[in-house]
Amino acid sequence: MMTSNPSFAVSEARIDKRATRLTHAIAERIRDAMGNMTQRALAEDLGYRSGSTVSAHLNGRTNLTLKTVVRYAVALDADIVFVPNVKRPKKRRRRGGKRTISKERKALADIDPVKRKLHRLLTDLTARIGQIIEADNELSQRELARRMDRDEAYVSRGLAGGINFTLKTIAAFEEALGTRLLAVAGNGANGSSTTHKQGAFVPQVQASSDGGYCKDTSGTATRAVTFSDYLIRKEQTATEDEELQAA
Repeated sequence: MMTSNPSFAVSEARIDKRATRLTHAIAERIRDAMGNMTQRALAEDLGYRSGSTVSAHLNGRTNLTLKTVVRYAVALDADIVFVPNVKRPKKRRRRGGKRTISKERKALADIDPVKRKLHRLLTDLTARIGQIIEADNELSQRELARRMDRDEAYVSRGLAGGINFTLKTIAAFEEALGTRLLAVAGNGANGSSTTHKQGAFVPQVQASSDGGYCKDTSGTATRAVTFSDYLIRKEQTATEDEELQAA
């Protein structure tokens, strides 16, 4: 009889696959936003020495950071990525009806647009992660760290926006949380939606075992998961598929 929580660590292969899909969707969105602009011209706007850097980004040869993606968005004056389903706190208003602006936002108004846009994106991203943790009674920062094979301090820094969010890092959080955190905006040049469909973590049930657990064989290694987790993730995937079809 199994009495303790099962070992749960996300598969590195699944993370890589998820990150690759996200990278390709972002590259398609950038190409669409470029229009007739050359890679060399875009590289000059971004401050790169040659178009080879842009080529490497668009061909998926580099693990892009969120800051780099934002730089492309600002240079092209286009939306590239966003955080879906995030609940932002209500804006505070003064008695006279005018909303107050925090000192932080006032300071950001004088900073370059890349930092301002990155700050907003990181705020949405960390808020979304926090919402998912709060909504799941069986999930905590410690459990999330265990799934990611990281220490709890790393997750804590992530929720504070204190880590370098690369696309692979975001993919690792997505895989551990079982939901999408980052989506790609707009339509590709071929008219198809570039919002990447990573899919939530849904265990491929092989067989049941004692204690209400089942075996997940969808990754590179078999792991034990609860039936309740399986049903939750399955429902999340169905919901995300409906959202993507409606988009």
